[in-house]
Amino acid sequence: MTDLVNFIRFNADNTLTGNIASVAYDLDIFGEEFDSTNTKAPVYRLFAKTPRDRRVEIGGIWKKQNRVLSQKRGVSELGIRQWDEESCR
Repeated sequence: MTDLVNFIRFNADNTLTGNIASVAYDLDIFGEEFDSTNTKAPVYRLFAKTPRDRRVEIGGIWKKQNRVLSQKRGVSELGIRQWDEESCR
């Protein structure tokens, strides 16, 4: 793979590869696109292999988009980012 630690590489074929590591574990991970009509569903599903070479799902990656709220204040227009707790999770 590579010497990088705790990284994800998005590949041209809409898959991803990478690893997650700490002192206790060092996992090569891979993922595939997840198509869903649910707007809160992840965009990618993440997988790793067990010691017996079984594929197990370990998580997902969500796409986050910033929302901008424009307000008029006198002659200037401010671009203010609007955040809510649900979008930060």
